[in-house]
Amino acid sequence: MNKKSPLVAALLNFILPGIGFIYIGGGYFISGGMLVFFVSIISSMSALLSSSSNTENLFLSILAGLIQCVAFSILGYGIAIMHNSIVENSKKLSESIEKEHSVNSGKTNDNVIFCSKCGEKITDDSIFCKKCGNKVR
Repeated sequence: MNKKSPLVAALLNFILPGIGFIYIGGGYFISGGMLVFFVSIISSMSALLSSSSNTENLFLSILAGLIQCVAFSILGYGIAIMHNSIVENSKKLSESIEKEHSVNSGKTNDNVIFCSKCGEKITDDSIFCKKCGNKVR
């Protein structure tokens, strides 16, 4: 997962509601973005067709469309920030697990141990680490 720009997501959702969600990615965001996009296109077209004879209704349809675009922009911005937070936390968790794994020099279930100096996997009958030469026993 890569970080996404909240401003790009907001701008895309303002221009075409739902496209910002597709930009953020992920299964639910892509399918939700496509649904929002198609529903907003259909609702905009039907509102414009029904209000084409009345200027006041046309103005209200355009205003409602702008409010919808602003709302989806704000939502896209917030979701991109949440997505970036999840990406950052998962990277930190992976680094923490790797660090703990490399420091762990105890036995594992499959008769493999890890060098306490470099973290290299070695068999538990080894005396020296094959990577850094550290004395294991």
